[in-house]
Amino acid sequence: HGVSLGLAGADLPDLGRLRRLAELARELESPVVSEHIAFVRSADSPDPLHGDVLEAGHLLPPPRTRAALTILCDNISRAQDAVGVPLALENIAALIAWPEDEFDEPDYLAEIVRRTGAQLVLDVANLFSSAVAQGTDPLHQLLRFPLSHIAYVHTAGGRYRHGRYVDTHGDPMVDDVTSLLTQFVAGCHRARVRVPGIMLERDTDIRPETVLPGLRAIDAAIEEGRVHEVDHCA
Repeated sequence: HGVSLGLAGADLPDLGRLRRLAELARELESPVVSEHIAFVRSADSPDPLHGDVLEAGHLLPPPRTRAALTILCDNISRAQDAVGVPLALENIAALIAWPEDEFDEPDYLAEIVRRTGAQLVLDVANLFSSAVAQGTDPLHQLLRFPLSHIAYVHTAGGRYRHGRYVDTHGDPMVDDVTSLLTQFVAGCHRARVRVPGIMLERDTDIRPETVLPGLRAIDAAIEEGRVHEVDHCA
């Protein structure tokens, strides 16, 4: 699971990074290599204005324009050819949207899938974070995601602080994220799509007493989503 390819940047993917990912995929017999739909640096080499490459230290959202999408899809295709196993792409927690955006996120992801054949990693916590930051409806977004192309799912914890949601990956899942996960499971059943594997991400305080409640919450969301859809059909 990569974080620094910067596939949505204007530069080509770094061949050294791609070779390393391919080596790891072979060594670990990985069924998939995943990366984020983001850019992470301003250049691939120093230039007269900057003494070194500028790294953001964060996953930044690309503008969802047709021109930027063409570059992203070309980079995705190059990466897929290099890593030797299927590539899956994850939606990020985007604090901002660009004023020139021509797609919303579901249409954007559907177009990426259509052009490249890549799979997706759906991060429901990231989806919720983006929706809160940008004032959109996370459930409305979720129900339009291309569910049949999702390789697996991420979820994570966070907290509300001073009226804002902070995606910490180090707290319990808030009820809103758990509810979104339930709705995702129900949507899969409704669309007759298999429910993919769901992974709990946690970056800090990784102990059984902190991790197990999150895993139980995932199990409960899966069961509730299944029951919710059965009741809906009935």
